[in-house]
Amino acid sequence: MFEYSSPASADSVILIAPPDDVHALTVAKRIEALGAKAMLLDSSIYPSNCKLRHTVSDLAHDFELRIDSESITPSSLLGVWWRRPSGYRAAESLRELPVRRFVLDESRHAFEGWLASLGRRVINPVFADAAASRKPYQLYLARMVGLSIPETVITNVPAAARQFVRNSGIAPIIYKTLGGSSWQLFETRRLDENAKAMLDTVALAPVIFQREMTPKLDIRATIIDDSVIAVSIRPTRQAAALDCRLDLDAEIRPYELPPLVSTALIKLARSLDLRYGAADLVESDGRHVFLEINPAGQFLFAEIHGGVDISTAIAKALMARSV
Repeated sequence: MFEYSSPASADSVILIAPPDDVHALTVAKRIEALGAKAMLLDSSIYPSNCKLRHTVSDLAHDFELRIDSESITPSSLLGVWWRRPSGYRAAESLRELPVRRFVLDESRHAFEGWLASLGRRVINPVFADAAASRKPYQLYLARMVGLSIPETVITNVPAAARQFVRNSGIAPIIYKTLGGSSWQLFETRRLDENAKAMLDTVALAPVIFQREMTPKLDIRATIIDDSVIAVSIRPTRQAAALDCRLDLDAEIRPYELPPLVSTALIKLARSLDLRYGAADLVESDGRHVFLEINPAGQFLFAEIHGGVDISTAIAKALMARSV
């Protein structure tokens, strides 16, 4: 557990993340500066080195979370940031794999069930966080709240992919993954002739195909409750034209979204039951087109290079004791 040294405070915020997560550490500093205690909790220490008592009855809802000598109760907890949870860890004394799996499943049910009982005091509610990461669901809701979205097909049917390409005519097509992976960055790519020759492979795993937006300006919009903080991103490398993550030297500046777009993004976050989300959009031919939203998206690159204060906004939201 990481804890900043500061004057004792009954008001605490728990940040669930590994001890080296720079986003969590930055927000923790902002929380401390605003007068509350920030506790970084690596969820992998539960249940062996983190103790939770969660009591529910007809008359009361109560809990106590103990980490070393620290104790968190309903009266002292302001908020929780479900930032980047680790897997739970069974005691080393448990050797049999079925037993270890059972313990980990029970731990997940207990810990995440407790977090869910805290409602919107958590950023983001754990079950909403999981559902909101599904890109097909995001696109459906984005359309429903009035955001423009690119023409899209998500399929594992080769014939459907080929039909989408034919219907697009000469317009370029891009393709990307639905969820990515922890072992490799799968960047957005243009569907060139080599890729078209491999369309049969979508039968093995579904792929997202979309009309490419050209020309475009990349926009990252960070939604925190009822506010939207946006930056524009202009890659300096041609190789990053389709995916600005590939250019660490991209030009990043504050960006003012039209009020109607900001309002629609807030509606989208509410529809997904998110209090925080990092949305990617593009400006193309005067339109602002929504691509996707990440419930745990990075923001420090926008804060540092774009000169916008996102970490303080997150800290204040966590201290609001929202329920």
